[in-house]
Amino acid sequence: MGGIGKTTVARVVYDRFRWQFKGSCFLANVREVFDEKDGPRRLQEQLVSEILMKRANICDSSRGIEMIKRKLQRKKILIVLDDVDDRKQLESLAAESKWFGPGSRIIITSRDRQVLTRNGVARIYEAEKLNDDDALMLFSQKAFKNDQPAEDFVELSKQVVGYANGLPLALEVIGSFMHGRSILEWGSAINRLNEIPDREIIDVLRISFDGLHELEKKIFLDIACFLKGFKKDRIIRILDSCGFHAQIGTQVLIEKSLISVSRDEVWMHNLLQIMGKEIVRCESPEEPGRRSRLWTYEDVCLALMDNTGKEKIEAIFLDIPGIKEAQWNMKAFSKMSKLRLLKINNVQLSEGPEDLSNKLRFLEWHSYPSKSLPAGLQVDELVELHMANSSIEQLWYGYKSAVKLKIINLSNSLYLSKSPDLTGIPNLESLILEGCISLSEVHPSLGRHKKLQYVNLINCRSIRILPSNLEMESLKFFTLDGCSKLENFPDIVGNMNCLMKLCLDRTGIAELSPSIRHMIGLEVLSMNNCKKLESISRSIECLKSLKKLDLSGCSELKNIPGNLEKVESLEEFDVSGTSIRQLPASIFLLKNLAVLSLDGLRACNLRALPEDIGCLSSLKSLDLSRNNFVSLPRSINQLSGLEKLVLEDCTMLESLLEVPSKVQTVNLNGCISLKTIPDPIKLSSSQRSEFMCLDCWELYEHNGQDSMGSIMLERYLQGLSNPRPGFRIVVPGNEIPGWFNHQSKESSISVQVPSWSMGFVACVAFSAYGESPLFCHFKANGRENYPSPMCLSCKVLFSDHIWLFYLSFDYLKELKEWQHGSFSNIELSFHSYERGVKVKNCGVCLLSSVYITPQPSALFTVTSKEAASSYKTSLAFSSSYHQWTTYVFPGIRVTDTSNAFTYLKSDLALRFIMPAEKEPEKVMAIRSRLFEAIEESGLSIIIFASDWASLPWCFGELVKIVGFMNEMRLDTVFPVSYDVKQSKIDDQKESYTIVFDKIGKDVRENEEKVQRWMDILSEVEISSGSKR
Repeated sequence: MGGIGKTTVARVVYDRFRWQFKGSCFLANVREVFDEKDGPRRLQEQLVSEILMKRANICDSSRGIEMIKRKLQRKKILIVLDDVDDRKQLESLAAESKWFGPGSRIIITSRDRQVLTRNGVARIYEAEKLNDDDALMLFSQKAFKNDQPAEDFVELSKQVVGYANGLPLALEVIGSFMHGRSILEWGSAINRLNEIPDREIIDVLRISFDGLHELEKKIFLDIACFLKGFKKDRIIRILDSCGFHAQIGTQVLIEKSLISVSRDEVWMHNLLQIMGKEIVRCESPEEPGRRSRLWTYEDVCLALMDNTGKEKIEAIFLDIPGIKEAQWNMKAFSKMSKLRLLKINNVQLSEGPEDLSNKLRFLEWHSYPSKSLPAGLQVDELVELHMANSSIEQLWYGYKSAVKLKIINLSNSLYLSKSPDLTGIPNLESLILEGCISLSEVHPSLGRHKKLQYVNLINCRSIRILPSNLEMESLKFFTLDGCSKLENFPDIVGNMNCLMKLCLDRTGIAELSPSIRHMIGLEVLSMNNCKKLESISRSIECLKSLKKLDLSGCSELKNIPGNLEKVESLEEFDVSGTSIRQLPASIFLLKNLAVLSLDGLRACNLRALPEDIGCLSSLKSLDLSRNNFVSLPRSINQLSGLEKLVLEDCTMLESLLEVPSKVQTVNLNGCISLKTIPDPIKLSSSQRSEFMCLDCWELYEHNGQDSMGSIMLERYLQGLSNPRPGFRIVVPGNEIPGWFNHQSKESSISVQVPSWSMGFVACVAFSAYGESPLFCHFKANGRENYPSPMCLSCKVLFSDHIWLFYLSFDYLKELKEWQHGSFSNIELSFHSYERGVKVKNCGVCLLSSVYITPQPSALFTVTSKEAASSYKTSLAFSSSYHQWTTYVFPGIRVTDTSNAFTYLKSDLALRFIMPAEKEPEKVMAIRSRLFEAIEESGLSIIIFASDWASLPWCFGELVKIVGFMNEMRLDTVFPVSYDVKQSKIDDQKESYTIVFDKIGKDVRENEEKVQRWMDILSEVEISSGSKR
């Protein structure tokens, strides 16, 4: 498209590299000059003259071609041909690379990709619009002569940037115009731009439009005015019916960068759309009724004030956001003889039109006020008919021929009593009658229609019978959900191999006919909440393509066919809430089953799950909620692919010792008897993992109340041999653990992120009084808003809960495709959109990669004092999981003092707390637990000093350590330093090795001093593994 910066980029490349060639030439505005009198010859003269650096005289263009070949074929040259739009231009100037010497380069700018591909251009670069940051900078350079807007003009500048949508031309033109103007003038100019676009910008953009074929212009204007955002295939179908040859026409528009296709939807730049609408407005600036296309409420109202002068109107698309009541002259529609597209939405009228154009191809009229379409309307050309929420009682009376009609949508037409006769609509593909609650009769022609692919009769609750037989060979989707009075499904008497999905949810059907065996292509059979369904035909074994069978909520269903294993393709099976008395063994023979739901099988009285459950090797999701299990069989660990395990409201479940290692979600909400849950350190999922334990009060009491979630999170972190995206757990409790060194009594918290941090753990305490989700929103560096990385579905809770989770920054970068390097600041905010959830306080603790990769023994390698500090503040109290407990005291700084351990001794003996915890209430909170940990572990002290073991006097500290050990009656003390080789430690069983690294020559020579060190090591039961 014009104005995107093609010429600018080409000029920069040309100026930078032209000196590397024997000759160069930049031919600007080739399209414009070539079309002038004698243009081709003059361009050839300029090309040869600039390269040879002397004037060339060319008589005509054919001789010019020969001169170019003769004079330039041995020269290494650089040529830019700017704004080429026709093959003839290239044929006159640079048809082939062999015209020029080896190493020559030809750069061509064009608005038409096809011009380039037809001429064998080797590499094509498509200029892209500027991102918001670069756009704001370019605009500011023009408007303020600075890289940033003036403080008072920031928001107005962003409005202009949004309007320009990354188009450099628009940014430069508008920026230059705004320079030096007041805020009031800016506001007025922006308002004018939204109504009347800048002429200079439109003139540049219109160049591409003016070069289109007439049919291509019509396609462009329809897309600009109405169809932007529609599916490409749909646009082609509608506009092909108008005779526009849209298949080739849309391709031409794509090649000329006038439209683009993303996810099969057609889009165009905002300014191109504005240009297209301006072209239509200029057809008749003062009289909208004399324009070809109308799309604003005001213009439509003006056009329908009388019934004169409407012959030029081809399309009306009125889709306003709120409902408006209008008084139109409905006779005006009878004058619109060229009307081919009509859409009216959210306009309340007292009556419908007396007549409509017989040239209509597309008709969409929400809340159509009449009881039927105009009697005289011929629908021969109609392709799509959408009349949702209408007052129609019968679409039309008698037989109508509509051979081009593909879609009929009468959804939520509450008064519709009869479906249309489809005999005269042989090419219909989609019939949507959803929500037509008065519809009691379906025309028999439905059952034998050969082209219908989609039939939607959802919530047609008055339908009692369907055509007795079905032979719909093209039908793919048939949904009867909510047809509660329908008691029988028709017999299948013909070829229905195409049917992939049959939805009979909430119908009154008691049994399925054995004829279902003919639906051999069926992939989904859904019959949930069919309260009268008593049995399933054994013919189901013939459905070899069936992937999903949903029988949930069929409360009268007591038996499942014993031959289910023959449905080999079955991937999802749901019998939740049924009355089946036992699980057939055939279920456990389904090798492809990925989702199994056995929620609420009270009639089975499942107190134990069969061991055969382990045979389901493909299972990914298992729902066992609301059953009477006390425990689960060990064979559940054989489900190596299981990702989701749901045991919600299993009130008798007492223990869950293990789950398969790849499980991502374990839902234990409401398991009030549960006492033990799996150790998360054994999870190996590469995805985020979670444990949901809402209202698990026995678990809360049995595992140390507020420490439960903290312990689980710590165990997960200790198991991170490879960094993973995240982990979360929700348990009863109301206290943020003390080791969260950033805490807030509000619902949000902001922290600075040091360079060494690789992620964070967060905690929020909340209460819930209703079923509403609690969201955590994440903002990075003060400006990047993320989609909620975490969302917690709540229910009515009897007391407070805490939600703890860990997220890695790598995961967050991937989530947003982060392009801005590292995080410097993060902000977490917790909230619910409803009143049922109350956040009480929250906290954050940043993590380094130090302890994300723990060693096999008690030794931890630390890379910096800052990392040590992070480790200290991050450790939870987990004596129940360890044979010893490790505490980190980063106060030791070898480079600051030779009495490092003296500081540690006094700090530990006098206060028994970590140095960072200086507040009195925090001291009291951890004192008793620290005592318990020391008694249980015998105390392992890890001293984080970069050169502790490399300086001779450091070993003098061991004397103080021994004295402290005797004073406190402790068993063992472990000094550990940097650069300790793991192999030296792994060989030990009951002791650890201090490796003597980097000891100076004077120490090596003083054998007596080294021997004293060895004696001290023996006394503290630490054996020396190396003397160097």
